Amino acid sequence: AGTLVLNGEGSASASGVFDVDAGATLQFDSDYSVADAAGLTGGGAFDLTGGTLHIDGVISTDFLQDGGNIDGSFEIDGEFGWADGSWSTTNPSATTVIKSDGVLYIEDTTSFYENRDITNYGTVNWTGGTLLTNANGSFVNFGSFNDQSDSDHNLSETSGDSTFTNDGTYLKTGAGTTRIDQTFDNGSPVTLDVRNGVLELNGGGTNGSSGAVVVKNDGLIRFTDNYTIENAANLSTESL
Repeated sequence: AGTLVLNGEGSASASGVFDVDAGATLQFDSDYSVADAAGLTGGGAFDLTGGTLHIDGVISTDFLQDGGNIDGSFEIDGEFGWADGSWSTTNPSATTVIKSDGVLYIEDTTSFYENRDITNYGTVNWTGGTLLTNANGSFVNFGSFNDQSDSDHNLSETSGDSTFTNDGTYLKTGAGTTRIDQTFDNGSPVTLDVRNGVLELNGGGTNGSSGAVVVKNDGLIRFTDNYTIENAANLSTESL
């Protein structure tokens, strides 16, 4: 039990293991390098609070990010709470993959993923804050992306033409306004389901020929930039 804080720089080799028991936490509070995330084991939690954590491989344990920055290419196969901090990197080929059993919680903060491509095959629960990237960042959803915030929030960019591509299910249930400044492409056959609040598409994009767009109850989609809908027959409204 308790918390061990690593407050000085260090590294773990590919064979290095941090085994954290249930009820205990290992906290990274300074620059640290983990060559293989498979070395993070046990039923406890890992928490990044400061510095830059360079990590590669599959994170399968519970992981919290309350600050700092994550570098490297990594996959999420457990529960990851992104409460603060960034996923910025100088490597333009850096990737993050949420695997089919992985869950990413994006909480009420500005989450910056500079130069990083994020791909979701699992579940993303976005409860508030701003998702922010640059021209070299992208987000592709093949799984479930749950937009749950009751406050206004943004999917934005600092420069260039970043993209959010929905090739799974984008479900908006929060009452707030979600403003998407990135190019938003809804693939086919997938579903954009707006059940509550306003989804404002401010960066253009395309709804594919068989991409379903459903607006239910008090939901609203607002187009504030050029947008292409390849088949208007796929637009529908429903009452729950």
